Amino acid sequence: MQASHDVKRLVMLDTPLPHEEPLSTVDKFAIQWQNVQRGGVAYSREWAMKRVEWELRKYGARL
Repeated sequence: MQASHDVKRLVMLDTPLPHEEPLSTVDKFAIQWQNVQRGGVAYSREWAMKRVEWELRKYGARL
């Protein structure tokens, strides 16, 4: 038996691909609530401004 074989590719078929489960609505609410408790009104204002910017970028990308 030869001991010097080159392995070009190793495929592990029994290993599942890593993936993240999407956050539930409850999880998203809990995260936002924690952020509001930490940052108060300033966080709410910052979140709203970032959301508007994100929506404008999203809308602009479709033009």
